[in-house]
Amino acid sequence: MRKTARATTALFNGATVPTAPITSSHPPSRWRSALAIGLVITALALFGGNLGDNEAGKLALARQAIEPGWIPTDWYLNNSQGYQWLFQQLSGRIVILLGFVPGSLLVRLLGYGAWAWALAGLTVPLGLTPALAALAAALFSLQQGVVAAEWMVGSAEPKTFAYAAVLLAYAAWRERRWWRCGLYSGLACSFHLLVGSFAVASLAGMALARLVLETRTRRELGWAGLGRWSAGAVLMGLPAGLAVAQKLLAPSVTATPHSSASLPSAGWIYVVLRNPHHLLPSDWSAGDWARIALLLGLFVLTAVAAGGWWPGRWRPRWQGPLQQHDPCQRASRDLALWVAMSWPLALLGLLASRLPAAPKHALLSLYPFRLADTLLMLGLWLLLAAVLVRAVRRWGPGRKAQRRLQAALVVVVLLISLGGLARELPTAAAGWPRQFVASPEQAELYAWIRGHTPRSALVLAPPSGFEDLSLQTGRPGFVQFKQIPTSALALQTWFDRLTALAGGDRGVWQGPGGWQARDRLLAAYGALPPAALGRLADDQGASVLITSSQHSGPEGWAPAYRNGRWTAWQQP
Repeated sequence: MRKTARATTALFNGATVPTAPITSSHPPSRWRSALAIGLVITALALFGGNLGDNEAGKLALARQAIEPGWIPTDWYLNNSQGYQWLFQQLSGRIVILLGFVPGSLLVRLLGYGAWAWALAGLTVPLGLTPALAALAAALFSLQQGVVAAEWMVGSAEPKTFAYAAVLLAYAAWRERRWWRCGLYSGLACSFHLLVGSFAVASLAGMALARLVLETRTRRELGWAGLGRWSAGAVLMGLPAGLAVAQKLLAPSVTATPHSSASLPSAGWIYVVLRNPHHLLPSDWSAGDWARIALLLGLFVLTAVAAGGWWPGRWRPRWQGPLQQHDPCQRASRDLALWVAMSWPLALLGLLASRLPAAPKHALLSLYPFRLADTLLMLGLWLLLAAVLVRAVRRWGPGRKAQRRLQAALVVVVLLISLGGLARELPTAAAGWPRQFVASPEQAELYAWIRGHTPRSALVLAPPSGFEDLSLQTGRPGFVQFKQIPTSALALQTWFDRLTALAGGDRGVWQGPGGWQARDRLLAAYGALPPAALGRLADDQGASVLITSSQHSGPEGWAPAYRNGRWTAWQQP
């Protein structure tokens, strides 16, 4: 037992037993830091929201991209998202080989491992021990975005891999390894084009700032370095670029049944109706703006403290004299500058939100707040940890006191990790036998669909809560509010199909967008009279119609399956 405790302490401290102090003349071990971060993130995130919402859609899209004959008549799955090309190539093959449940867990673990290794490349230069790095990562994972609902690490989605490549690109930038920085930048674009592109823009802004401020950067970058960076980015980002170009040039696989002139613009549908929580500043509350101001102010103070930017007479005593060549201090300054360079895009997004509707929606649909929203939170926690290291280094407590502090950090990390496991494991244990379907009744419904319908049967279900229908049954679904395509024509088809689920009444879209619009749509579908349900199913060519168990079915349709929550209707 004592050996196990010592081994755990050694892992989180990055040193041999006995416990190492929080400050040391030896740099922390990147491997131990990555392992500690990876274990904490796995404990907190592995069993949260499995095969639900976005993950179900992304993995189903990935399988369809690799295996086009899987569900060839599903309109959403066949509107490919080529800007996530590399993720689809990786995860699609994994879920085909292993199945969706074990495959999704493996994809998550691969993403956590890549992100943990990349983050350790930032924490080591900051002087953070593995325990402190793991604590910063754990606190970040609990709230990863400021206000735009963005995140870096969590479910099996492209963003985790893209952000891992972004962090690796930043670390290579700091080391002035321009070819490697370019390769990682292109890799991020191939996993997720928007994430990678915004990261490249922020690193370019950082390079520009350094070129203006430092002779050393002008000498080290130069035209040769810029050429290597650009060549690496183009080389690794080429697959995603080609996939996007093919998507733009190819004809759409969908056609809307009504004239597009009678439908709202694709920009309004995407920004205002579906994604205001990500994209629309006017949707943010006064509390959201206060949180932005508070966190920005805290970040500035933390950056000043960690980077040693205090004016001379205001310098705290624990800071000591300015150390121009302190590598940890320089790493803190670089990180603060990188976070700052992610915010011009967000400021452009705020300016775009004041433009007329058409250009506003076009610009906001590019997610200008994405990188800044989550990078600010990560930078804040890392710099707070760096301030702690700097304060302890200057404060100079004895090695015994430092060991106690380090042991306390290990305990806090373990408590957070165990708390996360205790919160998620019961739900995961209950969901595993039914392949993470939301409820036993829905799992039984899916089992009936798999066993009693042909593979081409179109299933018309409520507009929310059935995002995993195609993934779990292998049958084409009609439409889900959560699963939105990206091309303009497909967006209007998505809107038209959702309106059909409300009985064709566009009044359902009057009011706030986002989740409130989804709830209005669900209520409208649940209130459709039997005759309207019958017309809807006939018009769309549905083979199976799903309603709540209390809902009466259309004339000529029989309840082929029913349980306590759902009824599946079929025509005899």
